[in-house]
Amino acid sequence: YVACVLMDDQEVVDVVSLLSPLFAQTILLNSVQPALS
Repeated sequence: YVACVLMDDQEVVDVVSLLSPLFAQTILLNSVQPALS
């Protein structure tokens, strides 16, 4: 939804909303990895 505020291009908004969960998982994994090692 942040993308809607920053950009008016619907195609960009769709792509960002598709990728957001992937980015969230990546950030989560990156924060957990140092704790495990």
